[in-house]
Amino acid sequence: MLDIHEGVIKIDGLDISKIPLNILRTSGSIIPQDTLLFNGTIRENLDPSGVSTDEQLWSALEQAHLKDVDSEINAGQYLSGGQKQLFSLARAILQKSCFLIMDEATSNLDKEFEQILMSTAQKLFHGKTLLIIAHRLSTVLDCDRIIVLDRGRIVEDGSPSILLNRNCGIFSAMVKSSEEGFLVP
Repeated sequence: MLDIHEGVIKIDGLDISKIPLNILRTSGSIIPQDTLLFNGTIRENLDPSGVSTDEQLWSALEQAHLKDVDSEINAGQYLSGGQKQLFSLARAILQKSCFLIMDEATSNLDKEFEQILMSTAQKLFHGKTLLIIAHRLSTVLDCDRIIVLDRGRIVEDGSPSILLNRNCGIFSAMVKSSEEGFLVP
């Protein structure tokens, strides 16, 4: 983790610089662009420390729409990109994470898996911090707040409806020029 040189990062109102790093790391989960899986069973991949019960594992898999996955993972070679991302979501569910970071988590997914992943994450993490880093605009349209960055600086900040209605806004221009084919209200 990088040191903060200016400003404050807060999660649920708490300054993260005041939280011990080991607690911060175990309080949240990340769904990266490419989920890492290793050879082994579902249990070994979902719960490497072996602290969860079978019931907890099956519940996490069911909530993540993965209850029909084979018991052997084989480094994920037989799982689709969407299933791998849902597997990361199941890990976050099992961990009972306080916050979830989705770092380009939908970039390699088709529309169906994007919808499943996003709607499930939003439902299961309702009332918790969900940080979505995305270039695919459809991924962020249902968010409470959008922050547009340019070269590491915030250039726009607001709700989707406010940003979409700005005549000369950057986010509005990005959506209008997008080839994603979604309807903008």
